[in-house]
Amino acid sequence: MLIQTMSRRAITTVFLALGLPLMLWAAQQTDATIEGVVFGANQPLVDAEVLLVQSSVPSGTAIIPGTSTATVITSVKTDGSGKFAIRNIRPGSYQLFAAHDGFVRQEYGQKSAFHSGTLLVLSAGQTLRNIDLKLIPTGTVTGQVIDINGKPLQGMTVQLLRPAYDSDGRRMFRLVDSRTTNDQGEYRLYWITPGRYYVAADASRSSLEMAFRSPSSGAVAGTVSMQIEIDALRSRNEVVDQGYTKSYYANTTDSSQAVAIEVQTGSELHGINLQMPRLPRFHIRGHLIDANTGTAIGRDGSVSLNPLEPGAADLPSTSFDRTTGAFEVSNVPAGSYALVAAMLAANPSTTLSSFTRVRIDVASDVDNLEVPIRSGMTVSGRIDGEGLASASDMPGYENLRVNLVSTLLPQSRVGSSLKIAANGTFTIENVSSGEYRVRVTGLPPNTYVKSALIGVKDILQEPLVIGTVPPPAMTILISRNAAQVAGTIVDASLNPVPGTQAVLVPDQSRDHHDLYKTVACDGAGHFTIQGITPADYKLFAWEDLEPYSYFDPAVLQQFESLGKRIHLVESSRETVTLSVIPAR
Repeated sequence: MLIQTMSRRAITTVFLALGLPLMLWAAQQTDATIEGVVFGANQPLVDAEVLLVQSSVPSGTAIIPGTSTATVITSVKTDGSGKFAIRNIRPGSYQLFAAHDGFVRQEYGQKSAFHSGTLLVLSAGQTLRNIDLKLIPTGTVTGQVIDINGKPLQGMTVQLLRPAYDSDGRRMFRLVDSRTTNDQGEYRLYWITPGRYYVAADASRSSLEMAFRSPSSGAVAGTVSMQIEIDALRSRNEVVDQGYTKSYYANTTDSSQAVAIEVQTGSELHGINLQMPRLPRFHIRGHLIDANTGTAIGRDGSVSLNPLEPGAADLPSTSFDRTTGAFEVSNVPAGSYALVAAMLAANPSTTLSSFTRVRIDVASDVDNLEVPIRSGMTVSGRIDGEGLASASDMPGYENLRVNLVSTLLPQSRVGSSLKIAANGTFTIENVSSGEYRVRVTGLPPNTYVKSALIGVKDILQEPLVIGTVPPPAMTILISRNAAQVAGTIVDASLNPVPGTQAVLVPDQSRDHHDLYKTVACDGAGHFTIQGITPADYKLFAWEDLEPYSYFDPAVLQQFESLGKRIHLVESSRETVTLSVIPAR
């Protein structure tokens, strides 16, 4: 028995001695390795952080910067020679990033700030060598904020802004960074990715600070950690004069007149000074009126004010008297606004709320403004399929929806039809007075909206204006003879450029954003655009462009000569080779 026990132990020892190396050897054969060097300003960069991220996006897919599509796997630091090695990587698709203070964060294969990098597809046992990343130095912007008499203004928030656009082409400013001016009114924005920016100065406190500093907040007298957080925002002894108006470089309060700055690689841009005036502020006072009864709307009403200009300063909350229906918005800078008033349903389960939208151009105090609100109306219509006896003969007709989009506040989709009936009829409930554009979504492949008529008026070409009574029923005609464009995006050497987008822009009627089409090309640079309304177009592909900025005429004008002209008629099937526009 003793001999047997010893034999078992010996066998176990031998197994462990042989098995562990075998297991390690097996792992080495299945895991992958990435090796490379990180450079900064063309020199090996010591202590750079290299981050490996597992991607959930197929190779060749265009990725909009700022979106999250991955999971962090591991990170390592470069050695004294700028080299790095990441081992024991499971097979799969990965993104590789490098970062270091004073340099622009870089993804492997990334050509510019708005272009995604190259996915690394690793197989079992593979070693990728010479995976080098080249970081470029960041830039710096400095300046001073003063009033019109040259007095330095401390505690002002200086904002670094980048023009941006949403998917409907609305221009806005995206906050990139912000700093508070010191006691000499000076500011310094650093570690900025080179590019084109706008600079603004604002006297408004942050929403976090306003909440914590509010006398009713109790936060200042709260926990020690909260007190420390508040004190970190600005000195307890600092008094910020919020009577100054938000200003843009160079010395304008109108965001459309702001002058852009170019931040260069590794450079410091001095003298970006801003002058903040004390412009008058105004109030808007009025009443909500039930248009059907002529009485004031109190308990069931609400009012909000929305700036129509990009980058406008935040507005204070509106006061509303639920007894008399009176409202007031105070401290309003001059500008254009949309006042949105609502009559809330007394019983939301049985009654719909009613809304109205009114444009107000503020250049002085507005008093005695009566805002009539009437119950929402029903807009009806019918969808016909060209050459079909019924809409239900069109494959996928059940996915069709008819939407009304306010021209005053395009981000506010006012109404959408419910399920389209088999005979093509539809209704849109609770539509208030106003001006709208008609949009049809859920179109089947290779179809387009040929017309949308109320009588003889085509409301695809001009807005639908709804007054105090519902409009006549509309008739929407959908054609199955849409055009199509396919092709390949290539560089100057005629090599395919994967991961880019083809953008089809109407040559006329560029304010009709529903005519624009975009599609990402595949890993071989191929693309296909379907469902195109017959017209004249230009086709573009950019190596680097702010997403959706092609809706801006000023941006597109820079590239007009580089677009490929295409004339499309019904059922056109065009094939093109499209040259990518290099990053500038």
